[in-house]
Amino acid sequence: MMKCLVFLLFAGVATCAPNPTTPPPVQQHIEIVVHNAPLVKVYDRVFSVIDVKKRMDMTLLEKDPRSFEYAPARYQYYVNSWRQVLDDMVNEYLMLLDAKEMKIEIPEPNLKEEINKRFGPNVVATISRLGLTPKEASEFVKNEQLVKTIAWYKIWVKVFHDVTPSKLHESYVAYVKSNPPEEKWTYQVLTLKPSKADKLEEESKFLQNLVQTVKTKDLAELKVDLETALPESSVTVSSAITLSEKEIAPNIKGLLSSIGINMISSPILQVVKNSDVNACKVYRLLDHAKAVPPSFSTMKDQLENELLMQKSRKFQAEYVRYLKEHFCFEELAISKAHADFEPFQIKVS
Repeated sequence: MMKCLVFLLFAGVATCAPNPTTPPPVQQHIEIVVHNAPLVKVYDRVFSVIDVKKRMDMTLLEKDPRSFEYAPARYQYYVNSWRQVLDDMVNEYLMLLDAKEMKIEIPEPNLKEEINKRFGPNVVATISRLGLTPKEASEFVKNEQLVKTIAWYKIWVKVFHDVTPSKLHESYVAYVKSNPPEEKWTYQVLTLKPSKADKLEEESKFLQNLVQTVKTKDLAELKVDLETALPESSVTVSSAITLSEKEIAPNIKGLLSSIGINMISSPILQVVKNSDVNACKVYRLLDHAKAVPPSFSTMKDQLENELLMQKSRKFQAEYVRYLKEHFCFEELAISKAHADFEPFQIKVS
């Protein structure tokens, strides 16, 4: 899990390729124009648009080769990702400077193994497609491994030290507090409306007697019995209704609480607005569930991952702030003066 978490934290948007469901290319010439310019300066290094493009190309070729070959998809990826990729590259370079101060090295056998993993099986052909030299490709993989190593020492050691069993328990208590047990009722309603007002009491008693003889009968069947016995009256049955404790009316909740699952209530009278004829209703309880929060053992892995990512973001932000001060980070004029600066343009001919 450690390797995965470090990769996710520092790869950022650079690892996010467009949706692989890319439309097929059309018969036209499409060119992506790159307006190269210096973007930021970190210590002795200036990052340009071309630097960012190389990183995005490498990611796209690895994650979605089809989109890499399809210019419109590649253009969208450039436009949507370049600012975040630049931020990732700056943070990584700051960490490389720190790794250099700490004299951290990557053993040569490990480096060769990672290069083969990253660009294999045909390393030369892959790096050629990316416009990289063998030296640049080797340097990229080496820097990637250095970033993961320094991240472990400067961030993840703190993270794992801070995410303790007691912190996990506190997180679970907070989760339970924000997700209290919730009751839900699922029921159906049968409504009987007589043809005349003076028949309400008589038909209500008929319904009562019918319910007492078939307490667990399906309301659809009960509807058929009523329509047969009372052809002039209107009988309707609702679909299943599910309401939470916050949504259900107190009188309906009380009524449903007094009967068991699949049981039918006694009839209750209902005043019908804008009508001379009122109605009576019976309720059938289909389900009464109490949703309780998952147990701590069930939630433990999820809570731990959430805490790890929360703490890693906190310690990374603190670490990057320190590095920017220590190594004299400078945002160049083109970024400051032109917030809407777009280095990529598509031309169709």
